[in-house]
Amino acid sequence: MLMKEIDDLLIKYAKEVSFLQLKEGKNIEISGFRIGDNIPLPIVTDKFIEDLKNEDLLNNIPLERIIEGMAVIVGADAKFKFNEYYVTFLKSIYKTSTKYIFMKGLSYFDNEQYELSTLYFRTLTMISGNNEYKFYYALSIEAIGKGFIEKENIEKGNKFIIESKNILEDIISEDNSYYPAYYKLGFYYLHFNELIKAKLTWEKALVLEADENSKDEIRAELEKIEKDYTIEMALWQMKNMNYEKAIDELNKLIGKGKDDFYIDYLLGVAYSGYGNLELAKHFLTLALDKNKDYSDVYNELGIVYFNEGDIKKAIEIFTEGIKIANDDYRLYFNRGLGYLNIDEILKGYNDIKLANELNPSDENILNQLKAIENFVSDNNGRERN
Repeated sequence: MLMKEIDDLLIKYAKEVSFLQLKEGKNIEISGFRIGDNIPLPIVTDKFIEDLKNEDLLNNIPLERIIEGMAVIVGADAKFKFNEYYVTFLKSIYKTSTKYIFMKGLSYFDNEQYELSTLYFRTLTMISGNNEYKFYYALSIEAIGKGFIEKENIEKGNKFIIESKNILEDIISEDNSYYPAYYKLGFYYLHFNELIKAKLTWEKALVLEADENSKDEIRAELEKIEKDYTIEMALWQMKNMNYEKAIDELNKLIGKGKDDFYIDYLLGVAYSGYGNLELAKHFLTLALDKNKDYSDVYNELGIVYFNEGDIKKAIEIFTEGIKIANDDYRLYFNRGLGYLNIDEILKGYNDIKLANELNPSDENILNQLKAIENFVSDNNGRERN
């Protein structure tokens, strides 16, 4: 899995590689693998390269030097034309090459040189499908992303986190028993506020992990997100008009003493959708008592009274909301509808006109405004006749 940002970050390391070219017609054999004059031999540039005074010394190059050179160029330059050949060679000495490259990657990772650890682990993923190699590749990419986020380049940092997340998701799609990926993915989902995914992923990790200390750590994370997870789940249920299930989710928090004005507000909305307007008023009033600065509560409570037919009470509540949030177009629009229902056409028109000015992209408001204008125009025409 390639990502342009990773390519751009690692390509500079290709400059650290020099290439040894055999004379025409010559070839050498390394660990039983024959390399001809058409294949340049990559070696990481250092003092060692200057000691290569003649072709005979090619046979004395330590195998680790060749592995290192190939690993660097493959990891740094994804489009280098001999990469396929180098990967084939590294696969031919699989145990030796993967052990060396993995240890180099770990060393750089432990020393917080995350670009280089990414480079080496990236090469490993091209040699092998081993989940451990993919996992450390993901961790290295994550570390780079965190570095950008710490420097307040959040958008770029998140691209790296997403790439890391994608790699781990690929791992568990192929091996649903690989615990480390589930554990780490929970934190990625939490980072992106995907709380339902975080909870489900950590619950899977609990099943797979045998160590009690690790389990306790996961349980602690689950406890931290329980409230936000429950809210997200309730919102999802309401979006799908499953109001009874949303009420059940939110009542779990009430039972644990974790309710606040927002939980009361959501319960009010859920009961309103469910059709129990008395309980809707009860919880929305509770929410309003706890927080009088949240305009959504006024809007929803006003709608409940409106649906009950108590239009004047609804207008009163919308008006109270406008006092604390005079830029909330929904309050003006709904109050305008209230005025229209009690034949105060001018007040209704003015409110809906203001709602349109605050949110000109809302077609429902625009259509309502045009309907009133047409109604007024028709009435004036009949009066003149």
